[in-house]
This record gives sequence, structure tokens and C-alpha cells, in this order.
Amino acid sequence: ERADAAGEAEQSSMRANEAMLIERRQMQTQMAQMERRLSDSDAMRQGLHETIEDLRQDLRRRDDAYEDLRRELDDQAMRCVELEAQLAANHATVTRREDDVVALERDRQAAKQQLAREADAAQRLKRQGAPGRGGP
Repeated sequence: ERADAAGEAEQSSMRANEAMLIERRQMQTQMAQMERRLSDSDAMRQGLHETIEDLRQDLRRRDDAYEDLRRELDDQAMRCVELEAQLAANHATVTRREDDVVALERDRQAAKQQLAREADAAQRLKRQGAPGRGGP
């Protein structure tokens, strides 16, 4: 009986050892899986940090580009105002020149009419034979 009891105790001890070995391997496997997950999580976290930093830099570049475009637009708006003022001044100058042309044409017509009247008067005097005017 003693040998049977010792054999059973040894088998029981061997089964317990096997169970502990199996449990230990399972725990090692679980720990390895957790370490891989942790490593993967760290890699993902690092990747996310890099992505966030890339996005921040991209946003800064876009902000800078937006500011450049806004300044350029402001400059162009100021140039438009200057050109509109110059156009208005040119328009006023053209209007004055047109008025001058109309006035000169009016003066020319008046001078032409005056010349025609004087020529008519000279012809009448010539026909009437006024002395001292080259008449008969």
C-alpha cells in the first residue's frame, strides 16, 4: 500500500508539475501577447504623435499661405483703389479736354462767322466804291 500511495503521490506530483508547467507556459504566452500589444500600442501612439505633429506643421504652412494670400489681396485692393482714383482723375481730364474742344470749336465758328461778316462788309464797301478802300 505504501508503494501504491507513494506512486500515486508521485503521479499526483507529476500531474501538478505538468499543470504548473502548462499554466506557466500559458502565462508566458499571455505576457508575450501583452508585451506585443503594449509595443504595438507604443508604436501606434508614436505614429499618432508624428501624425499630429505633421498635421500641425501642415496647418502652420496653410496659415502662412493664407496670410500671404490675404496680404496680397489687401495689396491688390489698395492698388484697385489707386487705379480707380487715377481713372476718375483721367475721366475728369478727358471731360475738361472735351469741354475745351467744344469751346474752341465754338470760338472757331464765331471767328469764321466774324470773318465772313467782315468779308461781306468789305465786298459791300468795294461795290459801293468807298474811297480809300481801293475802289474806283
